[in-house]
Amino acid sequence: MAEPRLIIHIGARPLALTLTADFQYEWAASASENLSEGPLFVGDDLNWPFATAVFLLDDTSPWRDAPQRLAALPANAILVDTRAQFSTAAKEVLALKGAHRLNFSDAAALANTIAIGFWPGQDGWRLDPDSFTLAPDFTGTVKTMGHVYQELAIDAPDWQVVAYPNYAQWVPAGEEKHVRVEYQVAGAASVRVTLGLYHPDTNAHLDDLVLEAPALRGGFTIPASATGCNVQVIVAAKGQGQLRLGAIHMRRSRGEFGEFMVNDRRLVEPKGMNSDLSVYFDAGDMQPPLTVYFSGYRSAEGFEGTGMMKSFGAPFLVFADSRLEGGAFYLGSDALQQEVVATIRQTLERLHFKPSDLILSGLSMGTFGALYYGAKLNPSAIIVGKPLVNIGTVAAGARLIRPAEFATSLDMVLLYEGDAGRADSLNDRFWRVFNRGDFSHTTFAIAYMQDDDYDPQAYSQLRAGLRDRFPAARVLTKALPGRHNDDTNGIVNWFVAQYRHLLAQQFDRKFE
Repeated sequence: MAEPRLIIHIGARPLALTLTADFQYEWAASASENLSEGPLFVGDDLNWPFATAVFLLDDTSPWRDAPQRLAALPANAILVDTRAQFSTAAKEVLALKGAHRLNFSDAAALANTIAIGFWPGQDGWRLDPDSFTLAPDFTGTVKTMGHVYQELAIDAPDWQVVAYPNYAQWVPAGEEKHVRVEYQVAGAASVRVTLGLYHPDTNAHLDDLVLEAPALRGGFTIPASATGCNVQVIVAAKGQGQLRLGAIHMRRSRGEFGEFMVNDRRLVEPKGMNSDLSVYFDAGDMQPPLTVYFSGYRSAEGFEGTGMMKSFGAPFLVFADSRLEGGAFYLGSDALQQEVVATIRQTLERLHFKPSDLILSGLSMGTFGALYYGAKLNPSAIIVGKPLVNIGTVAAGARLIRPAEFATSLDMVLLYEGDAGRADSLNDRFWRVFNRGDFSHTTFAIAYMQDDDYDPQAYSQLRAGLRDRFPAARVLTKALPGRHNDDTNGIVNWFVAQYRHLLAQQFDRKFE
C-alpha cells in the first residue's frame, strides 16, 4: 500500500477530522513547529517531504497576509476555509495556485471532500473497441478500423442491444468513477448506453445508469458506495444509419476537482468520436518561464512527467493524450489544436509572462507535440528526446522493421487519414506546420538514437530544415548509440540536464 498523503492543517486549533487510510492528518499552529517529517520549511522553501501534502488554511491561519509563504506551498493542494479573509496579494497567489474554498465547520463533509477529491496518485483505464462482443441477434454489418473503432450498420425500429464488453468492470468501495464513451452516429441512427451496477458479493442488481446521445457526450458518474460494485456496459442502438463505437474510458473521479490530477481539465474534440486530451497546470514559483511538457506514450491513462517538471521549480503545463492505445500524438481537428495553443497562451497571460517566456518539451511521442505546437508559438526553447515526427514512417516500419511492435502507429493512420495506405500524407501534416514556424529566436536541444528504428530520419530532417531556414539557429544535440528504446535513461538524463542548462542560461535560475 502506498504511503498516506499528508494533510497539513495550519491554524490555531486542530480539526476533528476522521480520514481514510489514504491520508494522515497533522496540525501546527505556525510554520516554526516540527511535524512528523521535520520542519515545514527550510529557509523560505517548503521542506521536500511535504511537497505532495494537502494544506488546510482556516480563519486563524498566520499566512492570511503572507503571499511569499503561500507561494511556497504546492499548487492544487490548498484548501481554504470559506470564513478566512486574505489580503489582496495573498488572494492572487491562491488563485494561481489553484486553491479551493470549503466550509471547515462541517468536519465530516470536509473529510468526505478530501477523500473524494484529493486521493494520491492517478487512476484510469480503457476498454478498447475490440474488447466488445456483438450481441447474438445483431444482424447488421460490422467494419473494424484497427483498434480505433468498430462501425456497425444499424437498421432497427426500436432499441436493440448491439454490443457489450466480455466482462464486468470493478469499482472499489469509496471510489467515484467517470465513464466516457467514444462514439459517433451517422444517418438516422441513435445510441443508448446503460451501465448496470451489481453488488460485488451477491450480484444483486443495484441500479441502472442510462444515457442517450447527445447527452452521452458528457459521460457517466458512478457514485461512491460502501461496497463498491461491478459494472456491466450495454450498448443499444435504433434507427437507420451507422454507429461508430470506440473506447470506453473509466477514470477514478475527483468530483468537482478533476480526474487524473486536481484541477486538470479535458480538451474535448467538438465533433467526431467524443475523444479528448487532458491538461494540468502547476503554478510553481510563478516566475518565468512557463514550461510545457507533452507526455510520452502511456498505456495507463493519465499524465507522465509531472514530478520531473515540478523539480525544475518553474510554472508548468503537462498535456496527456488518452486516445488510442498509449496516445495519438496530440493531433486532431483544427478546433482541438487551437484549444491546445489557446491553453498555453492563456496560461502565459495568467502568469503575466511574455509570449517568449516559454519552453516546450517532450520525449518520444511527446516530441511531436513540442515541435508541432512550437511552430505555432515561437518559444524561447524546445527540448526533445528521441524525436518522432514522421508518423507515417513509423507506421510503415511496423510490418518488417518492428513486427508486432507499436501498432498504435497504424491506428493513427486510420484515425487521421481513414486509409492505411495514406501514411505519407500523415508525414506531411507535421512538415506543413513545422516549416512555417519562426524559429529565429528559439534554441533547440535534441537528443536522438543513432539507429532509431521508429523514425530514422527525424533528426537529420529537423537539422537540415533548420539549417536551411535559420542558419544561425542554436541547436544543441546529443547522439546515443542504439535503437529507439535502447537507452531511455541516457536520453532522459540529457533531457533533464539541458532543461536545467537553459533555465539557468536564459532565465537566470539556480540549480545545485
